[in-house]
Amino acid sequence: MCQPFIGRLRMSGCAVLLFVAPIAGCAEAPQRPPLAAVGHDPDESQQPAEITIVMEGCKASRPAHISSDTSLVGLLFSAAAGEQLVKRGMFEFDGESHAVYLPKPPYSVTNSAESDGGLTNKSTLISIDQNGDAELAEDEGWFASLPVRVGDRMFDVIEIAADGSQVVFKPATAPMQGVVIGRKSPPFSFQTTDGEVVTLEQFKGKTVIFDIWSVT
Repeated sequence: MCQPFIGRLRMSGCAVLLFVAPIAGCAEAPQRPPLAAVGHDPDESQQPAEITIVMEGCKASRPAHISSDTSLVGLLFSAAAGEQLVKRGMFEFDGESHAVYLPKPPYSVTNSAESDGGLTNKSTLISIDQNGDAELAEDEGWFASLPVRVGDRMFDVIEIAADGSQVVFKPATAPMQGVVIGRKSPPFSFQTTDGEVVTLEQFKGKTVIFDIWSVT
């Protein structure tokens, strides 16, 4: 059975997620190899291997990250210039290769704030070029204190070298989560205002558009 995947449209400042469920007659998607294919023991009782990404200097940028500490002046300047990225390395597994980027130091894999929300999280925001277009979007940023999705796998960030020379990942036990355009949709469920529970399973064989709004 084909897996549902995600696309995205942007309309009038809101993000629209497009979930496409399997349809009759679609080709069978190739199965990804187990974790052992990337040097990990499939026995969950054993500690899986760490994956070290060697980082080198680069000149790249991404949309500026807005946090609760961003001043009005900083907001104006960062929106125009974006945020500079200074380190780049390649995350290779399952026959895929994804570029990983770091901003300027200092780096941290822990969040000292009370909330993990995007406005308050104090850990390093790592960018991963999931679709290989060399253009980093906001939704390709992942906080190092939280599980990171690379392709269709979840990883924990164990360490970022103080000089940014390497990033160490480890396969995570967290279920698949996070939106990656063009990849499988993670399982989801929510309750409507009418009390109805909606899940991904209900939309198999259908194309569904979710219009996600944020009111602040």
